[in-house]
Amino acid sequence: SERTRKKLNLSLLLEAAKSDLIIGMKEKDALLYKLKL
Repeated sequence: SERTRKKLNLSLLLEAAKSDLIIGMKEKDALLYKLKL
């Protein structure tokens, strides 16, 4: 149904956003680590 598909799309978007956030945090940590050296 239409509602199920929207819910699925939303959860996919959330998953993508979460992984983007994690990648961003890792990059920020790497940057901070470089600055400390």
